[in-house]
Amino acid sequence: MTRHVIDQPRRRADAMRVRHFLNLERAQNPDRAALMLQRRMRKGQASPRVREFLRIERGYMA
Repeated sequence: MTRHVIDQPRRRADAMRVRHFLNLERAQNPDRAALMLQRRMRKGQASPRVREFLRIERGYMA
């Protein structure tokens, strides 16, 4: 019995198409490590200033 016309092994192009799709998805979504760096607390000149605003907001005047 011979194979049907549709019964062909998968081509290598299918794997390349999936790989290209995954690369596009990764390019659209930022890396998890980059997100963590953006969300971390920053230490610098704004830190004492924010601390003073919070102190005043809480009602501590001294």
